[in-house]
Amino acid sequence: MDEFHRARQHFASAAAAKLGTPASDVQVLPDDPTKSYSFATTMRTGRLLAFEARAGSKRQRGLVTPEGEVVFVDAGLHVLAREALFSDLAKELTAEQLADRIAWLYGGAYQLVRAVTDFGVLKKPTETPEPRFTDQRSGSTTLTFYMLHIPMHSSGVVTPYEVTVKLTSTSAVLAKTDRTATSDESP
Repeated sequence: MDEFHRARQHFASAAAAKLGTPASDVQVLPDDPTKSYSFATTMRTGRLLAFEARAGSKRQRGLVTPEGEVVFVDAGLHVLAREALFSDLAKELTAEQLADRIAWLYGGAYQLVRAVTDFGVLKKPTETPEPRFTDQRSGSTTLTFYMLHIPMHSSGVVTPYEVTVKLTSTSAVLAKTDRTATSDESP
């Protein structure tokens, strides 16, 4: 079995467990490495391949190595950090590229804030909203970025979140803070 199919099989099992659905009821995309799915190409990171599982109305996005290391937004982010930043084989990603992958893991209702203009009419933070690395030390860094939760139905309220992820090659701690009440004076 090739790398794509091994990774897909690992992801299908992990996603089925996460969705609380039998693996036989889960559709995993892409289902063929020759089919073009933009997320599968843009989200690939090192040895991590991107997949999305669907079971009825439920969705689960993730990244997985052919060996079975799975990354979901709530588990395995250290694997993403290792593949993106800390491995000898890593092609270091920019803060925006890494933030984009994490926002993608949250699902289609989330949008990465790339510039202050992305906030539209929402209150803007006083600090730079563009994704950035801070507290960089040998073997660790902190990624800070903003994302917007945009409800699928038009009557919903757009919610801004500040996300901070402390990353090493062996651990990741993510904090997502609702910034709806943030005023222009205090972040």
